Amino acid sequence: MDEQKIREAAYQLWEKEGKPQGQDLEHWFTAEKSASEEDSDSSISGSTSGSENAPSQAGTTTETENPDTDGR
Repeated sequence: MDEQKIREAAYQLWEKEGKPQGQDLEHWFTAEKSASEEDSDSSISGSTSGSENAPSQAGTTTETENPDTDGR
């Protein structure tokens, strides 16, 4: 979510809570957190399982995991 949308959401929170003084950062962080959660929810719901497009890691090893080498 971009900064303008966070600003609008924070403003709506401020209005909803009766326009209290001195809580601007609380409203901003709440709006930012909500935006972050929405972004992660939308990226998760973009695929059915979340790993269908990821390359398979089964059966692969790195040099440090390979028992045939001593890591040098």
